[in-house]
Amino acid sequence: MKNTINQRNQYDHQTEQHGNKQHQLVGGMLLIVAGIALVLAQFFNLGVWVLLTLGVGFTVAGIATRHAGWFIPGGILNGIGLGVLLIESGIVSGEPVEGATFLLAFALGWASITLFTRLFSNEALLWPLIPAGIMAFIGGALFLGEVGLGMLSTLNYIWPLLLVIGGLIIIVRSRQR
Repeated sequence: MKNTINQRNQYDHQTEQHGNKQHQLVGGMLLIVAGIALVLAQFFNLGVWVLLTLGVGFTVAGIATRHAGWFIPGGILNGIGLGVLLIESGIVSGEPVEGATFLLAFALGWASITLFTRLFSNEALLWPLIPAGIMAFIGGALFLGEVGLGMLSTLNYIWPLLLVIGGLIIIVRSRQR
């Protein structure tokens, strides 16, 4: 019995060491790619491509290691990079449309964290859907123009009250237990 426990502990230790080496290898490779991209950006106008390269690098690291933590910076950088790319390339133009497009692309980046963690890791992170939903809502409202801005202005007064109500519900529920 004691021998079996020792063998199991030794196996767990070896598995943990292998996982740490894999994370170190991927982390080292990511630093090399980031360094090369940042050096090249000093000589060439790479602009948005640096963001997307780093974002894709983090995402690939997450897929390779199956560790959810890599998808967070990957999703954020990919969302920002996509938003900037759409604006800088001239695909979208005009102030309200640019702002809406950027927020929707950024929201997509946040939502991708949930998607990639569900597909490629042992834990599906659901919390990124909160900032994704908020940004998507605001971006969608901006696309509506004056109607959307009026809606956002009204919500400016309502959402603090929703926070107070939510806090009261949590307190009442905690007292009932």
